[in-house]
Parts: sequence; structure tokens; C-alpha cells
Amino acid sequence: MNRKIKLLTLLMLVLACVIVVCSCNESAYDKNDRDGYNVSVKFDANGGSFGTNSTVVVDSYNISSLPLNENGMKEIYVVPTDSQHRVDIDRKTAKQSGYFFAGWFTERTAVVNDKGEALDYYGEVASVSKRTPAYTYSGKWDFNTPFEVNPNEEHSSYTPVLTLYAGWIPEFRIEFRDYESKELIDTKYFDPTKEGALTINVPAWDMDKGTQNLYTFPKIDYKTFVKAYIGENEITEATFAHTGTYSLDSASYENETMVVYASYKDGEWYKITKPQQLSEIWNTNGIYEILSDLDFAPVNEDGEVESIVWPFANNTFTGKIIGNGHTISGVYIEQNGTSTQAFGLFGTLKGAEIENITFDKVNAYIGGGTRLPATCFGLLAGTVEADSELDGVSITESKLSIYLGANFAMTTDHSVGLLCGVDNGTALESVSYDITLEEVTDEYTVEGFDTEVGSDGNRVIITLK
Repeated sequence: MNRKIKLLTLLMLVLACVIVVCSCNESAYDKNDRDGYNVSVKFDANGGSFGTNSTVVVDSYNISSLPLNENGMKEIYVVPTDSQHRVDIDRKTAKQSGYFFAGWFTERTAVVNDKGEALDYYGEVASVSKRTPAYTYSGKWDFNTPFEVNPNEEHSSYTPVLTLYAGWIPEFRIEFRDYESKELIDTKYFDPTKEGALTINVPAWDMDKGTQNLYTFPKIDYKTFVKAYIGENEITEATFAHTGTYSLDSASYENETMVVYASYKDGEWYKITKPQQLSEIWNTNGIYEILSDLDFAPVNEDGEVESIVWPFANNTFTGKIIGNGHTISGVYIEQNGTSTQAFGLFGTLKGAEIENITFDKVNAYIGGGTRLPATCFGLLAGTVEADSELDGVSITESKLSIYLGANFAMTTDHSVGLLCGVDNGTALESVSYDITLEEVTDEYTVEGFDTEVGSDGNRVIITLK
């Protein structure tokens, strides 16, 4: 019988192997022995499992019909648990969370310390870490080579003629630590067998989005990555290699843990080169570094203005804008709701820092609508708190308009200024501005920018400063 036919016959015998539980006291092993399937091969998941509760797979063989080889031995071609040839038997893949499968091995040796305590795969005492005990392995099984069984010996399916152990290698890991304090920030685990997994990307700026790609590196709230180090050496390349190595032939590995140090600076920084970036990043605590002039009202190929949303008009801004001498132009903001209490390029500036920026041709509209509650309106901000810092900020050729249909609640006071409604700091002293008032509601008469309108207790007060 040639090898091809023999292999087919043996596979058919394997697929005929079954273990059933009798309704009587006879065990599955007893039944296999009674039916002649008394030669068994055991797959031990070795800390892993083949499913929810299964930790072993046992195949039983009836070798009576197999021919003898030249050595007088019967040959069994062992079939992997996840083989596609197991068409009549559930295919089972050995898995263990936190580890990757290296293959099946005939020998395993427990890894212990000098006290005889079992260690885990990261060199820690397994009883303390609660991880799987570690083993070293030998005799990786070649499923293309037959296993010889002596037919003259007595066999029982209770006692496997061959036990194969799943060989495990732990997921490799990177410990990210603070460069200054050396304290642990985060630990990232990964499967080193995946293509490219041992190549680590250093965080880089995505200039199209204006944000930072951290890749594997951890994110720290209110911090921005600056540099990475291995030891004291700064990583200057875009990528670096994990120093770990592994072998699937022996389920061995070295240097599975790598320590990378990272430095961070305060604040969540963004690099802005396009107005769309600023309109899409809604972080009122962010630090925005403006790297080019931004036009929020660009003209398309058809000569039409495509207005881009300005994100901070109704929000309390506590972050920072570093203008680098650039200009933000063409911003259009409109307030016609019923609940906003602060409105402008920024609703409220609270602990904010804005420096070296020009706002040009800004149009702010207080539109017609229902009655508004107590409000503070201004083209720059509704309210500027005392802890805000404004340096080198200017507003040019801009316009604040109050539509005739605007309806302010008469029971509360309002403060509407060209620059800001309420200045608790130094906005009026720090910001140079050229703002015109286009029109006001017909209920009021405005004689000048320092005029209080309505002061009899029954009417709104509007102060234009």
C-alpha cells in the first residue's frame, strides 16, 4: 500500500474515532477499549483551553486493521486538533488569553526559581502573579511523521501512547515610563508573530488633521507627547525595534519586556494649518498652535462663499491660542437661540491665553428670535474673566450686528459691547480693535458706544463700550 493510500486510510480511521458517554456506568474510555479503540493520543492545552471548559482533546484509534511497517510497528498519523481533515469531529484550536500558540511538543519542564517556586512566563512567581506557570519545551511534533505503536503491547485508551503539550509564548510587552520620574505610565501587550509587530512607531503629527498619532504610546489626559527614549538615548527615528526574540520551533523567547521612556508637556496641543481642522477639534481646553493664515469664508471655483464653522462661539474657552502672528479671517457667527448667556468669538474666556493673532473681517450677528435671558454679548467674547491673558490680539474690519427682530427679556439686564459684554480683566486695554455696530433693535436708541439704553427698571440695559 503506497503512502498516499495509507494516509487516507489512517485519516478515515481517525475520523471514525468517537468518545461517547454511556447512560450506564461505562465511561467513554471503557467503551473505546471495548470497541477496539484502545490506543489514544492526548492533546493537553497546558494552561489554555479548547473552548469554555475543555482543556484536553483525546483521539482514540483502532489499529487492528493497520498494516505493519518494516519494523513490525503500526503507524499512526496524528491529526492536529484544528485540522480541516476533522470533518466529522469538532475542530478545536488551543487558545490562552495573553499568550500565542507556538506548536505541540512532547516534553515540557517547569520553570522554577532557586526556591523551587514555579515562575510565570514573565519570570514572576506564578502563585503571586496568578498567571500560567511557565515551561520550557522540547520535541516539537511533526504531523507529517507517523507515530509508531507496538501492536504486541497492551494498550488502554485511559493511558495515552503519546501526550502533546501546547507550547505557549507570552505576549511581548512595552513598559512605558515617565522619562523624568521613571514611574510606570502604561503597559502595552502585543503578539510578536504578527507581521511588523516588532517595529514600533514613534508618535508623529498628522498635519492633515492637526492632531498627534500616538500609535502604541499611551495617551495622558491634558498632556502632549514630546520625545521617546531607550535608556538615556533619545529615539530620533520614526520607528524603533522591540528587542525581544522568539522561536516557534522551541517555544522559546528572550527580552519579551522592553522599557521605553517618554516625556510629555502640559496641555493637549494641536497644530493648525487649515480652518477645517479648527472647526473639527472641539476641545475648549486645547492649546492651538496656528501655523498659517486661516480663511473661514473661502470662495469656491464657482465664486461662492463656503462658510466654515467656528467652534467656540457659545463655549467657555479655557485653553490657549498661539497665533504666531497669523490671521484668522472671514469668521461668521450668529446667535438667535433662547438660552445662550454668553456669545462672541468665544462665549467666555476663563483662564484662557490668546497671543499674537489677528481676527479680520469677523461678522457677529445677534439675530431675530424669541426672548433672550440675561446675556453678555461681544464680538470677541461675551465675558472675559480676570484670569485670562490677551497679548498681541487685534480685531480688524469686523462688524457686530443686532437685528431689528432681536427680543431681549425685559426683566433682566444685558450687557452687549463691541469687544466684550463684560470685561473682568484687561481685554479693553490689551486688544486693539476696529469694530463697527451695524444696527440695533428699534426699541432702543443708541447715541454712542458708551451709552446705557433703558434704565427705568422695566427695560433691558445694553452697554456698548
